[in-house]
Amino acid sequence: MKGTPTAVYAVSADDGSMVHVWCSSPTGGISDSLLFAIPCVNKAQAKEVVQAWHAAWDFFPLTQEAKDQREVALFFNDVTGAS
Repeated sequence: MKGTPTAVYAVSADDGSMVHVWCSSPTGGISDSLLFAIPCVNKAQAKEVVQAWHAAWDFFPLTQEAKDQREVALFFNDVTGAS
């Protein structure tokens, strides 16, 4: 199905936590996707939000490879200012 969530994970920062929700292309193409950032008041809330999304969409936890790729993407965004 187009535009469905494909990954959900918590991201911690010095100024708070958030949940990233990656969704597949809304058009069905391979060159675009959507990223939603959900602000949370703390890590505990972010963990609850992730667990709720995982339960609703029947996700499994990220593999180590996916975690490594996410860290590279986050580092790239921090260095280049991309979002």
